[in-house]
Amino acid sequence: MYRSGAVIILVFILFSLSGCSLLENTPLDKIINNNFIDNISKKIKTIFNSYPQTPEELAKAFAKALKSNDIKKVHKYLPVTDSTGNPMASNYLNFGGGKDFNVSELQGDSKRVYFLLENTNEKNDKYIILVTKFNDRFVVASMGPYDSQILELE
Repeated sequence: MYRSGAVIILVFILFSLSGCSLLENTPLDKIINNNFIDNISKKIKTIFNSYPQTPEELAKAFAKALKSNDIKKVHKYLPVTDSTGNPMASNYLNFGGGKDFNVSELQGDSKRVYFLLENTNEKNDKYIILVTKFNDRFVVASMGPYDSQILELE
């Protein structure tokens, strides 16, 4: 058993030293050349790292968290995730908890983006959220009732 393993390793080393590739025209060669491994690792990272990577993704995830009416999910997207000393999440749930929202971008720059959350069932029920970066992740910095003049004043 030991000799057969040593023989296989020796043959592999001899092939690699002679310039003959064992990977040419094999499925393994196609896997390596098509970035299969990189693509799979990216998919695995996105599955296990479910935190939004863009302001748009965060706004949509925050709207889903509001719809679920779960304070822990809402806390996840706030700058301070400590649920004991931060009343922001409960205030935001009082605004839009349990409601289904359409999310659209209003205005933004490289540091912050404003999004409009429109209640799908009630057209006059609108909220504005500010998404910004805090500690290298996007967070909802504030939320309030939508007024079309708010952005004009800034």
